Amino acid sequence: FKKLYGSEQSTQGIVLKTEDFERPSLEELIINERKQAKSVIIVLDQITDPQNIGSIMRSCALFDCKGIVVAKDNSPDLTPSLLKAASGAAEKVNYFKVTNLRRSLLNFKNNGYWIYGFDSNGKENQIINFEKKSVLVFGSESRGIRNLIKKECDIFIKLKMKDLSDYQIDSLNVSNASS
Repeated sequence: FKKLYGSEQSTQGIVLKTEDFERPSLEELIINERKQAKSVIIVLDQITDPQNIGSIMRSCALFDCKGIVVAKDNSPDLTPSLLKAASGAAEKVNYFKVTNLRRSLLNFKNNGYWIYGFDSNGKENQIINFEKKSVLVFGSESRGIRNLIKKECDIFIKLKMKDLSDYQIDSLNVSNASS
């Protein structure tokens, strides 16, 4: 054991050897979801914190979201810290790293999905009626959704919350907002 894993203490003396998850490609997911009455996908634009993505994965698993799409650049791989934060949800929720986030959004649109951008500058909605095929887009807490990605959103949503701008609290943590 020590020969293989050195002085690693977080294993508690137990190591399980597994194979990587079998995951569909994004194209395969879209094709499979055509048959479903309802399909929800999360797109994360420039979210870099593995703990946030792990937490979002947990919410996705519990709310039957089919996958998370991120850009290949500026987003983490499925690292041990992300997998730990996901608490088992990484086995259930598909995680897609794509070269071009905008092109992926266009692909979803061409397959009947509506694109909802969550933006603190959007129109505050009391009741949100999502379409049966929905993509929910969240941007980074500091910069929000990039303009190029905003152009592909059909509707912008601002979550209703108390104004605490005097305390420089102007948004939810992205994992809370996505839940």
